[in-house]
Amino acid sequence: MGIFEPFRAIGYITASGVPFSVQRLSTETFVTVSVGKAFQVYNCAKLNLVLAGPQLPKKIRAIASYKDYTFAAYGSDIAVFKRTDQVATWSRHEEKVNMLYLFGEYVLSADAKGNVFMWAFRGAEPNTEPVGSISLGDKFTPTCIMHPDTYLNKVIVGSEEGSLQLWNISTKKKLYDFNGWNSPVRCCVSSPALDVVAVGCSDGSVHVHNVRYGEVVGLACDARNGFLISAGYQGDIKAWDFKTCKLKSRLDVGKSVTKIAFHRPNGLLATVAGDMVLILFDTVSMKMVRRFEGHTDRITDLCFSEDGKWLISSSMDGTLRIWDISLARQIDAMHVDVSITSISMSPNMDVLATTHVDQNGVYLWVNQSLFSVSTNTENYASGKHVRNVCLPAVSSTERSEEEQVQNLGESYKSSIKPFVITDHQIPNLVTLSLLPKSQWQSLTNLDIIKVRNKPIEPPKKPEKAPFFLPSVPSLSGEILFEPPASSKDTDISTTKNTNHKMSELSSHFSQQLQFCGETKNYSAFTDYLKGLSPSSLDMELRMLQILDDEESEDLEQRPELQSISSLLDYFIHELSFRNNFEFVQAVLKLFLKIHGETIRRHSMLQSKVKKLLEVQSLVWQKIDKIFQGARCMVTFLSNSQF
Repeated sequence: MGIFEPFRAIGYITASGVPFSVQRLSTETFVTVSVGKAFQVYNCAKLNLVLAGPQLPKKIRAIASYKDYTFAAYGSDIAVFKRTDQVATWSRHEEKVNMLYLFGEYVLSADAKGNVFMWAFRGAEPNTEPVGSISLGDKFTPTCIMHPDTYLNKVIVGSEEGSLQLWNISTKKKLYDFNGWNSPVRCCVSSPALDVVAVGCSDGSVHVHNVRYGEVVGLACDARNGFLISAGYQGDIKAWDFKTCKLKSRLDVGKSVTKIAFHRPNGLLATVAGDMVLILFDTVSMKMVRRFEGHTDRITDLCFSEDGKWLISSSMDGTLRIWDISLARQIDAMHVDVSITSISMSPNMDVLATTHVDQNGVYLWVNQSLFSVSTNTENYASGKHVRNVCLPAVSSTERSEEEQVQNLGESYKSSIKPFVITDHQIPNLVTLSLLPKSQWQSLTNLDIIKVRNKPIEPPKKPEKAPFFLPSVPSLSGEILFEPPASSKDTDISTTKNTNHKMSELSSHFSQQLQFCGETKNYSAFTDYLKGLSPSSLDMELRMLQILDDEESEDLEQRPELQSISSLLDYFIHELSFRNNFEFVQAVLKLFLKIHGETIRRHSMLQSKVKKLLEVQSLVWQKIDKIFQGARCMVTFLSNSQF
């Protein structure tokens, strides 16, 4: 025994070839390094030694740290230390452990034969048995392990052979193989840009790689399961045969595709490119048919209207834009304070639903085009102009119903443009009156409606006569009761008032007809007839009846006959211009039913009726020809067997 005994070697910082482990505790950063068979912990701020671990039986090959725990791999075993005290030893590897990787609640250990064990560790006493294992393959020697940011439960493992593998440690499945660059991988690190990693190789090269290459961002299938459309992130759109699973056609967009929307009835595919441009493709010919530009930030969602006429898109710039596919232009746009994240339109096209950033509710928007009196969207849409709107509010908590309706009416009046009615019409085109079907159908079935609605009164009980009755003498000796004079006067006055009212109604009807006949513009008279109920219109026509028999010379001067002649001119004019077709047909049928006998007796009316017959036959023959073609087509399709 000599004077000096071995105590400690100083000056060692770290052993060559063994990566160190860095962790931050509170406000300070510590680094754990291996020095041969032991490990040391240094304070990075002061560069002084904080802790020195005990000696292990073999040289440390890998090291990792978590709070007060240090994991050191030596040989085929792994020692677990709490500060300087060894609390566990993990022994399941049969080969030398080359690396340790702390991943969430697991510690991953990999040996030279490609076996990876997962050890559960949550800061308490470590388990002595692994929770799972995966095999990387016989021809795969792991050299580094890395976890890409935002990839849940996934790690990338580099190898000595130069290839890389992407694994899901939760399901223990390999997701993808990367070919590499024919050089051993020494290190791998994740970039702040998502999906991008940097790989360092032994030949001195560094490769920046996108691990999401070839990602499928959308799928769409046609209505008959004939083909399947797939869109890749790199901008390639492919059509696959649904039954044979073979590639039918391929289209290169030229830019990265992030989202697609498919409209099955018309076969149009809308794609969202990385340059914030909407592109529409015809899936049959695989050609571009439309291109829409206007968004200034990332497009979050898009959808088609049910009829396929509109394409609606939303963006992080806070705008929602409506594109008319047939016109190939933007027809409306609005801007909200909170960006829209998702949109969906109802099958009836009456409501649009949107969701927004940091908002829990779903907001509904009413489609004005279905409820507006104008069919031209330019009268209420903003076109290329972007209008600022507020999000819909819950009326029961924020505003009363009366205030909401009042504000809605004021905003609608201020935003609506004056609608100019023009008389221009496409030649030879039949137009309808847009009246409810029940209004003009009631004219043809008015007699049936009156009979059906006639009340059935039960037999009335005779009124009891008073005991003393005033009587007047008669020649036959029978007692006659004298009716009160007031009753007779009342009946006469009632009849006079009724006749007076009827004459007023008849004069108003005749004045409208006469005035429009002089100007040859019957639009006002047609509007007047549309405003009458079926029973009122029937009464107006019956008031023109000639019930008494007089000489023909006197009849020609009567106003009723003149009104009948003017009505014939009105029908000839409306049928010639093909306006309000179904309404005029119903009124004409009622008119001929009431005044047919009068027209037959007077020669002055027969010439106009013949002209009316010519116009009616010309118009109806053309319509009947179209109807007949439609009937034949429907019959053919209904009898066909596909």
